[in-house]
Amino acid sequence: MQKKGYRIALLIMIVCMLAACQNKNIVTKGPDGEDISEEPVGSLYGFTEFDFSVDTKDKKEAIQAMYKEGRVHTEANYLNKVEDTYLRGNKALKKLDEIFSGMSVDPETEDMDLIKQATEAFEISDYEKASLKIKFKGHDQKDLMFSK
Repeated sequence: MQKKGYRIALLIMIVCMLAACQNKNIVTKGPDGEDISEEPVGSLYGFTEFDFSVDTKDKKEAIQAMYKEGRVHTEANYLNKVEDTYLRGNKALKKLDEIFSGMSVDPETEDMDLIKQATEAFEISDYEKASLKIKFKGHDQKDLMFSK
């Protein structure tokens, strides 16, 4: 009876490990194609987390972007329902890098300016609601929401 329990536990552990390895949001290369594992956390953009969502009049969550940089791995995800685009991992980071390079933000940037820069960088002018969660290296997370 004990062997059966051991086998079940081992099987569950293997399945969980395989599921973790299948996360397609994980980034392995930087926007320039170089390995990012050697870079210090937060050195790429100054922030370690960026979670952005926009609702338009026609579509709820018309654009969603997620970037999370950590010591073990970095994740990126980009969804644009207007353009019917869904990117994950390295492809998402490449797209987000184009967008992030158009922003000039730091921990001292005013909240309204953070939302304004994000909506402009994502080329969204007509929106009903925009929400942004951003965490700069060494600072608390900012949770911002703006409705027109």
